[in-house]
Amino acid sequence: MKVTNLPITPIVAIIISKLLGIIFASLVFGISFEFNGILSLFGLGNLDNQTDMILLSSYSDLFMFTFISLILVISLMMHSKNEKKQISKEDLDKYLTSNQKNITLVANKLYGSALHWLISIWLTNLYVLFNTLTGKTYLWIYLLVLMLTVSLTLYFYYDLKREIHLAKTKVFNNDL
Repeated sequence: MKVTNLPITPIVAIIISKLLGIIFASLVFGISFEFNGILSLFGLGNLDNQTDMILLSSYSDLFMFTFISLILVISLMMHSKNEKKQISKEDLDKYLTSNQKNITLVANKLYGSALHWLISIWLTNLYVLFNTLTGKTYLWIYLLVLMLTVSLTLYFYYDLKREIHLAKTKVFNNDL
């Protein structure tokens, strides 16, 4: 089992990218920041100047979201270039005959870890929303994050629907 297939990897990537975002933003804007542990990383409570805290939080959130989004896009591109794993006839039958149509089962079979990265995008979105509501992140950054999150989710969803349709066609033609 590869490390990138573990669901904990996106959470670790969120924490590391937030730290890198804080370091990058503090270097670019010349803000001194003391690292006092993981909790200070997400709270940014040791900054005296409110403007510096908002600036550092906003751009580190943007960096964090960009990093996680980039991993998702790379993961989706890798799955689109290579032929996706075939859905077995049994899995497709389960999907077609179930009343709830559990699309996450099919998504996990087709895309593997990309589903975990999509979930982490939404977790990051919620974190940036929380920071925006508490006044730590600029509103325009959250709106950008929201638009990109919805766009990536729609791309993932429509690509998944296309793959399910192709699998149905293969079953209909007895190719699967």
